[in-house]
This record gives sequence, structure tokens and C-alpha cells, in this order.
Amino acid sequence: MVTSVDRNGFNIITVVLGADTKKIRTKDSIKLIEYIYSNYELVDLNELIEEEYINWININKNRIRINKAKDSNIQINLEKNKCFSYPVKKEEIKDINIKIENANLYFEAPVSKEKAIAMLNVYLGDKRILDLNIYIENEIKRKTWKDYFKECLTFLIVRNIM
Repeated sequence: MVTSVDRNGFNIITVVLGADTKKIRTKDSIKLIEYIYSNYELVDLNELIEEEYINWININKNRIRINKAKDSNIQINLEKNKCFSYPVKKEEIKDINIKIENANLYFEAPVSKEKAIAMLNVYLGDKRILDLNIYIENEIKRKTWKDYFKECLTFLIVRNIM
């Protein structure tokens, strides 16, 4: 017997095999459904992820260095999360933890588009349940000799004016 139930966006599909009668299969299916709704809760991971990502960006955005970069405009983005909600045992909700790991904040130009700079990992206890890349969205080109020459001229002009 296959049963599908939706309560407030929390979808459950149960499969009961090996029961002798339809009445027993129905009872077992109801028991499974009630157990799940009593013991599990859907947690919106996107809110938790977004909060942690914004905190990390606020701390690290100005720490990212790209040596010999032609443009200092670095656009950082987070990989899109395909998982909106995750079922968690009610007593384990406090065990959800988000860590941003393997951060590399120094690069040598050129830097390719969508270059990963860190990994946002979502853990439930010790088990990693989701990982998303934090990446540089735009391509960063390397300075040419002309760029260095313009910088020198600008520096000399500004210095002579003052």
C-alpha cells in the first residue's frame, strides 16, 4: 500500500509491504504518518544559510585580495540552494550547524568566472547534509603593462598637483 499525505507543505509518502490485510496495511500506514508528523519538523535551511552567508560576506568581502587584478570590483555569490526545507527530528533541530570552510581569500589574476573561494556546509550533528560553493561571480583580468603605466602617470600627476 502506497500512501501520500501533505500537511502544511510537509509531504510524506509511505509504503507498507507484507501486511496480511488491507485493514492492517491502512493501520500501519497511519501509524507511520502520525509518527513522522509527531517526531519530525521541516526546517527552512535557506533562512539559516542566508544569515550565515551574509555574516561571512560582511566580515570577509574586504579581505579578498587578487594580486595584479585589472579591476578591483569583485562580485561574490552563493551557489543556489536546491533544498528549501529539510525534515529533522524535533530534538535534533538544535544540532543544525552551518560552517564556511576551505576559504581562500588570496588569488593571482587572472581569475576565471565562477571561481570557488569557500564552501558553505550544513551539518546535522556530525553528518553533512548540504554543501554550497561561495564563488567569485565575475571574471577578473590581469593588469597589462599599459595598466601599470597609467597608474604610474596618475600617481605622478596627483603627486605634482599636491
